[in-house]
Amino acid sequence: MSLTRLEYRAMEQLNSIPNQTFTYKEIYEYVWQTSFKADNYRVSNTIFHLRNKIESNPLKAQWIKTTRSKGYRLNIK
Repeated sequence: MSLTRLEYRAMEQLNSIPNQTFTYKEIYEYVWQTSFKADNYRVSNTIFHLRNKIESNPLKAQWIKTTRSKGYRLNIK
């Protein structure tokens, strides 16, 4: 399993501060290195593909958790 550049950058940011929620805006600006254009779907799509690669059951995500209407966090206990 290999990650795309975008997936890797998203994971890199989530892993920088585990258990902290990063907003769609923060993830977008970090991954695409440009100002946010309300493209939540691009972030969601990248996280979807990332989950499919790292989660044993992407529909019941254990590692990348959604914070509703805000963003995502890496769940490390």
